[in-house]
Amino acid sequence: MANLTPVPGWDAVPQLEITTPVLGGPGGVANAQAQALVNRLEAMRGTGSGQGASLVGVQDAGAFLAATTVEAALQEIAKNNDDHEGLLNYGTQAGATAALTAAATALSSGGTVYLKGGTWTLPTAFSTAVWRFSIVGQGKNVTNFLFTPGATATALKFDAGGGSGYNENAVRYIGFSGGADTSAKTAIEYVNAANCEIQGVAIATGSWLGDSIGVKASGRQLLRITDSKFACARPIVYAQNTYFTSLNVDHFLLENSELVGTSATRPCVEFSDGCAFSNMTIRNVAIVQGQDGILWNDTSSTAASFALSLQNIRIEQGLDTSAWGVRLESTAQALQTLTLDNVHFDSTRNGLKLRNAHYVSLRNCNFTMSSAKTAIDMTFVAGSRLLIENCRFGVNKVLTQTNARLIRTEKNTSGTISAEYVFDAGAAASMIQFGVPIGGSDISITTAGTATINDQNFSGFVFIVHSGRVSAIFACTGTSLTTIEVADPSARYSITATTANSNNLYYSGNNLTLENRDPAAATLTYNVIFLGRSTA
Repeated sequence: MANLTPVPGWDAVPQLEITTPVLGGPGGVANAQAQALVNRLEAMRGTGSGQGASLVGVQDAGAFLAATTVEAALQEIAKNNDDHEGLLNYGTQAGATAALTAAATALSSGGTVYLKGGTWTLPTAFSTAVWRFSIVGQGKNVTNFLFTPGATATALKFDAGGGSGYNENAVRYIGFSGGADTSAKTAIEYVNAANCEIQGVAIATGSWLGDSIGVKASGRQLLRITDSKFACARPIVYAQNTYFTSLNVDHFLLENSELVGTSATRPCVEFSDGCAFSNMTIRNVAIVQGQDGILWNDTSSTAASFALSLQNIRIEQGLDTSAWGVRLESTAQALQTLTLDNVHFDSTRNGLKLRNAHYVSLRNCNFTMSSAKTAIDMTFVAGSRLLIENCRFGVNKVLTQTNARLIRTEKNTSGTISAEYVFDAGAAASMIQFGVPIGGSDISITTAGTATINDQNFSGFVFIVHSGRVSAIFACTGTSLTTIEVADPSARYSITATTANSNNLYYSGNNLTLENRDPAAATLTYNVIFLGRSTA
């Protein structure tokens, strides 16, 4: 059986009618359709005028598809990873700024450009206002942007301008490097953006020099950063939204990432002055080096911050021994709710510092700092409450709660503590209203020294045992400022001030006072439990 002889051409494919007589052989009716198809294939393979790739409409798809045959065109597509829009359609790797600009213009209604592996040079900064414009590479530091501006600038900026915001964009699977450039540059910046995502983006250690930023976000909601690594002076900066000053960080998520702060004067995660946050979550994140781990030092925010959740975070290798793992302070607005769950603090920095915070909950946290460091420093304001549950502290921890009253505590010899503090402007740090039969408030009193342990608002029983294992029970009535000794097995306590060779519990003015005149003639630690009621 002879084969059909292909003749290059784009012949019409005829329909065989019912009445068409069957005629085979060259030029036969029965072979007309097959002949037309093999002719078309032959024309697509050709390189002459009107043949090749032009027949299937790829001649205008971009410079990288200049091949004259369909086969060659498909090879170029595969090389560029262009199963969608390849950035090489719009320019060169050496001129990535122009290519991105052309791509954004062509995809003005939204779209995604794909970058093959290798280095893409940004001669200048790129900025776009196009919604739903996304940039996707082949992997962290497989596809890499080289940006060396020599002055303060942002490599990729997404800003629609005005109050319209920027929406539904993604930057994925790309790395950034700045060579030897030491200018204060930013890799990615979002302005007044919503529903955007950064995934699998990386800045390798030593590749983003100077006082430089990894990601900067200035508003507004639902920005997700995940599966990324930023090693630079300022890995993450959350800033105030210049278009809506009260809508800055709302439902933001930072997760499954590593942040390495290379500067001893900058935090790893920074909430800038004036930046308010709401329903913000940071979870499964390693915070390494830097000055403070997480910092919010606010003097000008115009909206209250609330619902900040820190989950499964390790803070380590701080570069400033006087700094804090987490430092959250505001003189402008209250931080209404804060949750720390399974947060591990390093030994080189202090732990948690809070100012103007309400409703703080710490669960399963580990404070590993040395004796010279403060684990928790919180100044209470009206409405403040601190709940500590199953948290572990070093044996020489320092806990500073100002204007606080301890209302419940449990602890064991391993250093695990559960406790609850509330605001009380007149309270000494050691005062408690009531307790449980496990642990209590530890109060250290020097020889012949005194300590105020409660005030006239409390009435009930006081259980005392000092570090010499000498104990007693008293009944106290704050309204009448009287104390009664209920039990004193060792005869080493009294209700009269300055009684020699005794531990004395009495009212001095309106305050319940404990005095150390024990014959041990040494500084003693008293464990005090209150069981009763307070009228305050």
